[in-house]
Amino acid sequence: ATLSQVFTFDAPVLNPFVSNSPQSGHVRISMVGINLGAYDMSSVAKVGGSICVETLWQSDTLIVCTVPKTGATPGGAGVEIVSKDLVLTLPSHELVLTNAVSFDPLSAM
Repeated sequence: ATLSQVFTFDAPVLNPFVSNSPQSGHVRISMVGINLGAYDMSSVAKVGGSICVETLWQSDTLIVCTVPKTGATPGGAGVEIVSKDLVLTLPSHELVLTNAVSFDPLSAM
């Protein structure tokens, strides 16, 4: 006899959030959710397609990523805030939060 669908688990979930950061320097973002892993499983986080400088598993409910410098150039008055998607890739799932991270425009010097 063969048993199927005997083992199930709850999928990981990221709580929706919006993080606003300056465009210069590295910024740490805390991603809070559930079922993010019972141990460090080499998760990778990206903001706007750029891989975080560091992605640190803290617990089943918290992963912290250090966002790289954006490389933006200074703009004049009226430049809009730039919003980017956050993607967290776990071994079994890819979680996406649309426009979760925004960066203030750089002011003209």
